[in-house]
Amino acid sequence: MMVSLLLCVGTVAVWVQSYRAAYNIDYMGVNRTDPTWVITEAGIVSSRGSLLLWWERVWFHCPTAKATGTQLETIVSRPAGIHFTSSQKPWDMAEGRYFDYNELSNPNPLYGRYLTKTLCFPILILLAAESILPLCWGWRLIRHVKYREGRCLACGYDLRATPNRCPECGTVPVKGAS
Repeated sequence: MMVSLLLCVGTVAVWVQSYRAAYNIDYMGVNRTDPTWVITEAGIVSSRGSLLLWWERVWFHCPTAKATGTQLETIVSRPAGIHFTSSQKPWDMAEGRYFDYNELSNPNPLYGRYLTKTLCFPILILLAAESILPLCWGWRLIRHVKYREGRCLACGYDLRATPNRCPECGTVPVKGAS
């Protein structure tokens, strides 16, 4: 239960911070097979109350290893692995107001082809989904306190002084029930 609550708190922190700066966490992997190299990237961007999930795959067709290295140096300016970047100014994205899905595929005669998929949605939607478990937990806690032994099942009134009928709502307690 605490994990859900911590996720909610973390999501609120990301939402607030997304209006101050843009953050990008991504992964890039390179699969080298002759004559084609495949670069796969995936990442998460938070900016202006939105999350952007993106995935990209690029196929480079290179006849020789030397040409492959040269082409990759011009296009891939960073090593494979996990990268974290930020900018001082938020990016102009969906601004936390709507959902957006794009899929783009384009053959590039110079290098090969690429495929990009993006999904953008408001961070508050994620917060709503994450808050279901903590809200249920809180509701059960309140019910547990309200329906302790010696309390009315309808309104939670203390029945120790009047065990036969609730003076608050008039409910007659069922025998064997609290």
